[in-house]
Amino acid sequence: MASTLTFGPNIVSDGLVVYYDISNPASYPGSGNTVYNLIPSYSSITARLSGSAGSIPTFNSNGIKSYLNFDSSSQHWMYYDMPTMGPSFTAIIIVASPYSGWISENNGSSIVEAYPSSTPLSGFRLFVGSSNIQWGISSTAPGNFFSLPDQTPSPINTPHYYYLSLDNSSANYIGGIDTNIASSGTATLSNRGTSTNIRTTFSRYPQAYFGTYGGRWLNLNFYYYMLYNRRLSNNEIAQNYSALKFRFNLP
Repeated sequence: MASTLTFGPNIVSDGLVVYYDISNPASYPGSGNTVYNLIPSYSSITARLSGSAGSIPTFNSNGIKSYLNFDSSSQHWMYYDMPTMGPSFTAIIIVASPYSGWISENNGSSIVEAYPSSTPLSGFRLFVGSSNIQWGISSTAPGNFFSLPDQTPSPINTPHYYYLSLDNSSANYIGGIDTNIASSGTATLSNRGTSTNIRTTFSRYPQAYFGTYGGRWLNLNFYYYMLYNRRLSNNEIAQNYSALKFRFNLP
């Protein structure tokens, strides 16, 4: 399927390399195991849906709020090959928990994790901890991790806007949920590595995964994802939130 560049009003487009929107038929036609990238120059970066015994996440048609439901008991997940890009990035994802609070087969399951194909590398994870949700900036464990404010999204099936942005040259970063900044400042990135040791440490390099980590699976409603090859400004992050707030009824 040919990709179609369809930004919502006031969405920041500069530096956007991966853009999945489950409500857009050009991104997900409602069936099949492929999610298409809406950026023409990166149209080859398609995501694949998978699960146990041939099962894949279930498409739930809900107009402009359609989503894919990942079921941990069916080991549902999604992945794509990371594009070649610099180590600075911004990741924005809109997801919801289908339960009162996140439920994973084991603590530590990732909502999303990615390791870019560049050097030096700064990978990232948004994952469920024992009692909270955390962003992590890392190339080789342990990396830098911080918790997000709203730890138990309520009510159930309520989409939230998670974001993490890193300027590799200055190590300045910001991350949070909706309009809340969970953490910002200067990351300690001395433990980031080269392509050689990243390939050794992370067998999945250079890929991004949703709904799984190390054999752990997550119940998840997936709506929307954007990956930029630069650190968005705080105002740009807020601009994207404002542009999507009414569509997804964000808090």
